[in-house]
Amino acid sequence: MDKYGAVELVMVEAERHFALPKGSLLRRSRRADIVKARSIAMYVVKRLDMGLTLSDIGHLFNYQTSSAHSMVLHSIKRVKQSLTKFTVAESLLTEVRHRIMEEQTKYLTKQDKNELIAAIILFMMTANSGNNFLQRS
Repeated sequence: MDKYGAVELVMVEAERHFALPKGSLLRRSRRADIVKARSIAMYVVKRLDMGLTLSDIGHLFNYQTSSAHSMVLHSIKRVKQSLTKFTVAESLLTEVRHRIMEEQTKYLTKQDKNELIAAIILFMMTANSGNNFLQRS
């Protein structure tokens, strides 16, 4: 799977988990549920370490302005701060990322890789439910 396919998969899984209409993460909406899903998806994309810059990620999430870099950076920082309480989610993300990116995953089918990515996204999202995730302090 190429990096753009992986980004698309992350978006689809985030929209599905949050019961958002297809394409919601690409819209400019500031609705809390969409902002939360978009922020988590950007964080996961960055953590998958596919060689995308923050500006690249911003453009993939339809930020066309010169501030795409700072908008993505802010979103990622907010998710990272929330995840510090959930080191298990962070370690699982690291483990899955390594399993996907390392040579030993050559035997996995595309569907297996997609399921691993989907599992980490769902784990991260459910681990953070009910904890004022992404709320301003």
